Amino acid sequence: MLKKMVVMLLCSFSAALFAQDATAEMEKKAMKVFAADMPAASVSTVKIKKRVGKIYEAFVECNEKFTATELDKARGFGIFRYSNTREIYPNTVPEKNLFRATLDCTSSPGEKNIAVLGIYPLEDIKSIKVTAGDLTGPSGKSIPAGNIEINAVAYDYEPVGVSWYCRGKFAMPTNEIICLKETPRLFYILVDVPKDAEPGKYTCKLSITGGKLDSVAELTVQVRNFRLESFSDEYFFGCFNYIDFSGMEPNGKNLEKKIQEIKKYGMNVLHGKLQSAIVINGSGAEIDFSKIEKNMNLMKKYGFRKCVIEMTGLPNEFVDKMGCKYYDETFNKAYKSMLKSLKDTGEKNGWPDFMVMYDEPREIDTENSRPLARTFWDIENLLKLHNEAGLYAIPTYMGDEGGPRFEDKRKSSTYWEQGSKNKFIMTHAYEYSDKLMRETVKNGNTLYIYNSKYGRYAYGLLTHQVGAKGRLQFWYENGERSFNSCTEFPNSYAVQILADGTYVSTLQWLRSMEGVNDFRYIYTLKKLIERAKDKQSPDVLAAQRYLEDIGKINFKSKTKVDGRMDDTLASEIVKKYTGEKLDEMREKLAGYIMKLN
Repeated sequence: MLKKMVVMLLCSFSAALFAQDATAEMEKKAMKVFAADMPAASVSTVKIKKRVGKIYEAFVECNEKFTATELDKARGFGIFRYSNTREIYPNTVPEKNLFRATLDCTSSPGEKNIAVLGIYPLEDIKSIKVTAGDLTGPSGKSIPAGNIEINAVAYDYEPVGVSWYCRGKFAMPTNEIICLKETPRLFYILVDVPKDAEPGKYTCKLSITGGKLDSVAELTVQVRNFRLESFSDEYFFGCFNYIDFSGMEPNGKNLEKKIQEIKKYGMNVLHGKLQSAIVINGSGAEIDFSKIEKNMNLMKKYGFRKCVIEMTGLPNEFVDKMGCKYYDETFNKAYKSMLKSLKDTGEKNGWPDFMVMYDEPREIDTENSRPLARTFWDIENLLKLHNEAGLYAIPTYMGDEGGPRFEDKRKSSTYWEQGSKNKFIMTHAYEYSDKLMRETVKNGNTLYIYNSKYGRYAYGLLTHQVGAKGRLQFWYENGERSFNSCTEFPNSYAVQILADGTYVSTLQWLRSMEGVNDFRYIYTLKKLIERAKDKQSPDVLAAQRYLEDIGKINFKSKTKVDGRMDDTLASEIVKKYTGEKLDEMREKLAGYIMKLN
């Protein structure tokens, strides 16, 4: 018996040592690929964070084995296809059925879609480069190679709960990247199908160079026989805290490039602040319209019909610089005059339609700490001023509940009652705001969502499920200092704008683009149902039932986290909407569209 126990203890001890060795090897591998992909300053930052115990590194267990073919050995790598909604880690070995040299995607004319090519290196390779030729289609028609953008994926550290994982995060502005032994590499291939593309099957060759033997993969794009509807003006999707409408931001020289960047990913609204364009003094506020005009003209140039101007914190400045009290006669007169001049100038100069958003009306000030920043009193007064000036405002509320009123703390109110009565409302799309969202839609008002989860499901199907007409989410961040996951809200950034003006997109941002595509299919089917002459036809009724079916949601999580750092939906809900299931949903939507079109 004693002998048996000793053997068991030795086995347990050996297993523990093996696990420690495996973890040490994985950590070494993760840091090696991270160092190869990130700027030296970022690598140093992560090392410091790990040393002081702020990063608890974790690794995804890999159970797959890779068996190289003779061709794989000859060229030094295997080729595989991958889903743009799946994460990739340094120790990932794709499933055997994914190893093939053929990629495909389906698109409507005017739609952008992503296909993902993977390389599994058998040894260190100094550089792997992927290039695309023209897509050749029916009757000799083609889609030029210039409509295909290829971005190599770089690894970075990202938090999940208290742990940090090294995983694919950035789609780099290059189609060439270093490959390390047995560390999978992804290449995101963005295909922009022209609006006038003929339906049919288009194919092109993807050349892969840099290994011991050059290789070729094939990309197939199936173009559908219908176009998606353009959103009406009340629908919008875009970035949060994206741009300074005064044109005075640090990267002001790249203003046009920023607008092009957001347009490229299918978004249709710009969000930002006026900042230095508003000059406040003791007698009132003046707006330097020359600073704003440049931005508005650029928006018109690239076809943007709407923008959201955020005035969070602006009431503070009026009180501080004018020496008045919140919403007294002096404040109201100056604030309303500012709103009226903004509205009149916009109409006179033909600006894109704009709405004013308030997240925390005052943010932080001496009278009103952050927990009370979203007060009923602030919103009521601001909406009154906006109504008198004739300029729409979008107030935001964090949830259903409420609390003491700022002007009389003996009284209390609830956010859902106040918020759902407004023509426009913004909130987080999770159970904490469930009643606010439902009552807003029930009252016939327009719901928008912001800062609540990421990616394809959140930007697409979730938006439909809560009855919203669009959303704002990600932030753009300037400078290499943020080019790693150790900054505030590491999952919140859509794009890093480096010092040289280079734009680097996160994979989650690209997945969000796919989500907007999903929503466009839903929107198109809704419009076809509305226009159908026979509302009782079997096809119309079946399409209506399908929209109702996918529109059902059952929130399970009561977390009050606003979604930038944690999942605000229960894990079983997130698992229900995998990329593969969303692909199936889109195919079904397309089928109904073809029947009703």
